[in-house]
Amino acid sequence: MTILAIDHGAVRTGVAVSDPTDTVARPHSVIERVDSPPGMDALLRVVAEVRPERIIVGHPRLMSGEVGSQARAAAGFAGRLRKRVDIPVDLIDERLTTAEATRRSRETGADRRRGAPGIDSLAASVLLEGYLTSLASSEPALTRDRRPRRGEPPRPRSDRHRPAHARRPGSRRPRPASRARILGWLILFAGVFAVVVVLGFTRGDRNNGSGSGNASTVAEVPVKLTFPEGLRREEMADLVAQKTSMDPARYLALTAPGPRGKSLARSSGERSLEGFLFPATYDIYKATTAQDLVDQQVAAYRDRTAGINYTQAAKKNLTRYDVLIIASMIEREVQVPEERAVVASVIYNRLRNRMTLGIDATVQYALGSWKTELTAADLAIDSPYNTRKFVGLPPGPICNPGEASIIAAARPANTSYLYYVAKNDGSGGHYFASTAEQFDQDVARSRSNGGG
Repeated sequence: MTILAIDHGAVRTGVAVSDPTDTVARPHSVIERVDSPPGMDALLRVVAEVRPERIIVGHPRLMSGEVGSQARAAAGFAGRLRKRVDIPVDLIDERLTTAEATRRSRETGADRRRGAPGIDSLAASVLLEGYLTSLASSEPALTRDRRPRRGEPPRPRSDRHRPAHARRPGSRRPRPASRARILGWLILFAGVFAVVVVLGFTRGDRNNGSGSGNASTVAEVPVKLTFPEGLRREEMADLVAQKTSMDPARYLALTAPGPRGKSLARSSGERSLEGFLFPATYDIYKATTAQDLVDQQVAAYRDRTAGINYTQAAKKNLTRYDVLIIASMIEREVQVPEERAVVASVIYNRLRNRMTLGIDATVQYALGSWKTELTAADLAIDSPYNTRKFVGLPPGPICNPGEASIIAAARPANTSYLYYVAKNDGSGGHYFASTAEQFDQDVARSRSNGGG
């Protein structure tokens, strides 16, 4: 049975594999940013290449045994990996594997040799060695004889009680967990701990490099950063500045128009990450960077939209990016959940009829402000986002919508509506109309309710 071991890290993740006999662990590779979609794809290619029958992921608890930030990150990664593969993925308790890998690398001079395995993959092999040893130590329990019960035929003697020459062909001699072996492991870990103390090497530093774990006995409490639905990326940057120590300018730079947005939107030109920054609550640790946060938001978008059926939109020649744009308008326009799919139907119908969408939220986005009172000059702004002036969809999303709005945009209601206007009665709802005459009446009703 081949086993794949993973030493998870925020930036670099080490991978190791066992031989088919489960006796030798060897470093395999290092994967950059495995929590990002490209990183996960790279790992899945390794899985396809190695074809393991089991995957183990290091779960680096604190020395006190508590679950710290790095252990939580590893557990989250393991959960995401389970959804992508059809083989068992187990969390394995591990401590100080990187320190042991560093010691071995220095002792053998591997840290100075070109082409030698990196610390990350070496740490994964240390993790795998410990796991294989635990498997070997458990073998006697699987081969232990017992006396047959009354009426039960005698059981064949196990390999443990056969002479060496009588073992089954191809079988391996069980390796009992002797006191010497246990003592040896205790001495090894004591030595590793001494190295950590002397060198000041703590696993907490690895979040800037790779792996996980911490020699501290105090679990870090993360900051809960919540992004509500419907924010534009500048507003998200403001929350980053208010709630964390991360640089909001860096967050804006990472989400600005560029190759990543172009790839996500599948467009011919560069796009920002507006729309792809999924609104949710994220755990922010001291070591979390703006890049980490953006990667998590994009990964959350991918996860939450993976099961959406876009068939109905495709039949209207709308791309997934078009759906995201529509969803962003729905998110800003709708307060009553039941109206999302109905507003989506109005947008679809007006697009079909080559009518301007006339959505004020797109004008607000062009102005850079969600101001409620729009002047004539505002409504006449010469921007491709002004859907009162230009036919068709705006060039990109106007905010970052939630899952419900994206689903509604992909699967609109079946209506003949072409117009809607806010009721202005405190309900947050809208009047919907199929004709201009009915719409004019609805506008009058809205005004009589106290609006204008």
